[in-house]
Amino acid sequence: MVQSKIRLEHVSASYGNVEDQNVVQVLRDVNLDVREGEFVSIVGPSGCGKSTVLNLAAGLWSPSDGDLSGSINVHHSERKQTIGYVLQKDALFPWRTLIKNVEYPLEIAGMPRRQREELAREWINRVGLSGFEERYPYQLSGGMRQRANIIRVLAYDPEIVLMDEPLGALDAHTRMVLQQQISDLWSASRKTVVFVTHDLEEAILLSTRVILMTKRPATVSASRAIDLPYPRSIMNLKLTPEFRSVYENLWNEFCGLLQ
Repeated sequence: MVQSKIRLEHVSASYGNVEDQNVVQVLRDVNLDVREGEFVSIVGPSGCGKSTVLNLAAGLWSPSDGDLSGSINVHHSERKQTIGYVLQKDALFPWRTLIKNVEYPLEIAGMPRRQREELAREWINRVGLSGFEERYPYQLSGGMRQRANIIRVLAYDPEIVLMDEPLGALDAHTRMVLQQQISDLWSASRKTVVFVTHDLEEAILLSTRVILMTKRPATVSASRAIDLPYPRSIMNLKLTPEFRSVYENLWNEFCGLLQ
């Protein structure tokens, strides 16, 4: 049986000051089960609480008390580092070079210097950044920084990877390049990935399953398997009738959530 890596059961969440009666309910009765090796994308209207789901899964936020009930179980192994979180904006340290940024989590984990440098160089090469190892973040383009942001998380080999709209701020060409790299990296590793995006097309291109969420207070409206084979060529896949069929069906469902 395939193990569940993240499971939300009847989760509700809110923020604000209860005393001032200024509470905003973000999630309502959310049920979500992410199994080992899945690439699950969460799509929903802006502000519906997609990022909140990731924050709950990362243990950065807890379900609300009072009349908002729920529970979340994040299944951990005995390893110290099990979850990696890729944010919307790169969080590279400006005082560290590219290679030193990629090495940072490995350094914190206590990996010997030579070993972590070799591993960092391997990941840098995999995403086409060889030759920029000694450059600082300000000397890199936005797409290059985001590649570094992604591989810094993947390099220390977390069991679960959470990605919060990591490509949202990029231009169309760079975005497609990174979509292909993310797809290739996932195909090689089969990590458990939860990917938040506002772009339904991107979700279909990358994922094994797409979750549709309603407007706030959000709940899960639909869970749809994406039965398109891997490895995927992002450019070629977009032109196939199979992709268009999946996209049209999900788009019609998604539009219904916005009514």
